[in-house]
Amino acid sequence: MSVTVGIIGAGPAGLAAAIDAQRQGLHAVVFERRTPPVDKACGEGIMPAGVRHLTDHLGVHLDRSACHTFSGIQWVDDTGAVARATFPSGVGLGVRRSTLHAALTERCEALNVDLRWGTTVRGLSAEGLSTDEGVVAVDWILGADGLHSKARGWAGIEVKRGRHARFGVRQHIGVAPESDTVEVHWSNHGEAYITPISDHEVGVAFLGGRGGASFEERLGQFPALQARYAGKPRTSPVRGAGPFHHRVRRPMRGQVMLIGDAAGYVDALTGEGVALAFHQATAALRALQTETPGRYVRDHRAITRRYRFTTRWMLALQRRPWLRRQVIGALSRDPDTFQTLLGFNEGHTGSAKLLSIAPRALWRGVLSAAHPPERSSVPLLPTSS
Repeated sequence: MSVTVGIIGAGPAGLAAAIDAQRQGLHAVVFERRTPPVDKACGEGIMPAGVRHLTDHLGVHLDRSACHTFSGIQWVDDTGAVARATFPSGVGLGVRRSTLHAALTERCEALNVDLRWGTTVRGLSAEGLSTDEGVVAVDWILGADGLHSKARGWAGIEVKRGRHARFGVRQHIGVAPESDTVEVHWSNHGEAYITPISDHEVGVAFLGGRGGASFEERLGQFPALQARYAGKPRTSPVRGAGPFHHRVRRPMRGQVMLIGDAAGYVDALTGEGVALAFHQATAALRALQTETPGRYVRDHRAITRRYRFTTRWMLALQRRPWLRRQVIGALSRDPDTFQTLLGFNEGHTGSAKLLSIAPRALWRGVLSAAHPPERSSVPLLPTSS
């Protein structure tokens, strides 16, 4: 019996789900109110696990002249401390969001996915989805329509916003990358991400608490970056996103499953958004293909567990400047510890190894501080969800 999956939203999550559905013998119909190419504010770095999924599982191969590999992550503190580590397995990929979207779209077209561009979904109906083209009968619905998901609300899935509203802005700058890593610059104002996306262009994204701050205002909060990019050509419009933190207790209700940012989001700090969306899409389609839809709730929790822990821990550092400086200073002297942290976030390093190196990192980063400032009320370790 044929199963039709209606997918609301044609971002990376929705298109990846459509590819998976077609490959597993399901019929996918994608609804997107915009027309391609679809762009949005994004750090534009895909971590190694996401790159492997993109190529090996989804069969999407990007033209290397339109993207740029990176070997690891570099944290730069406002004190001048620099911590650098390479990924323990594979490389990441910096690519414009519009370029990634075009490649995913091309793959969908090759698989004969039913892509309905310029079609707005108005709500759910007894038969499936109500659209501005009429009612479309579907058996299952995947909500892949982002942070402010309408599908989530239509399904009656509870969502709560986090206490700390954070936002992001992104623009491209026409300069050759200065590093083969993603640079993360930390300050009391927030974070700046420098991602190489081609041989002649970088993506610059800022994360922080002021939703109304412009790109140039945020650039001015990082004097070294402002000097680096003064007079350099801006090669794209500014795009913004946020607030980020949306907590979803259960990413499924009835015939509706949520994937990607619609299924809950903590923050963009770790750069894992695209990779998580890919894995969630695969998990959702696997649950449908095996006729065990309820397993998606458990699988989703497992897929996001490390991301939620790591992101909340990093946010705790950001809210404690004295602690952040000590930890980044420690990691700059101990790159093996930093690499272990990257491995944990990628799923290559187990919790036991992480716990075995934590005392050393804490000793160098925190206990060695003879007279730390008074601690804030923000918890150091994240609470579970």
